[in-house]
Amino acid sequence: MILSTSARRIADIIKAALETQVITSSQYEAIVNIAHEDGHIDRQEQAVLSQLHRIISEGSLRRVPDCYGVTC
Repeated sequence: MILSTSARRIADIIKAALETQVITSSQYEAIVNIAHEDGHIDRQEQAVLSQLHRIISEGSLRRVPDCYGVTC
């Protein structure tokens, strides 16, 4: 499947987060902003967002505050 530009950008953020097994609040917010940039969520964006939520619910990725691992 060839991803749209926005879906690819979202997937890239998710891939980077998976390397550390955490997704920060800023990364999550960036994903939401990318998905809403054009005023609607297309099928490809929806598919990638569904994968993100599945990965989080399975525990493979944890949402953490931006200051995770450092003193806020």
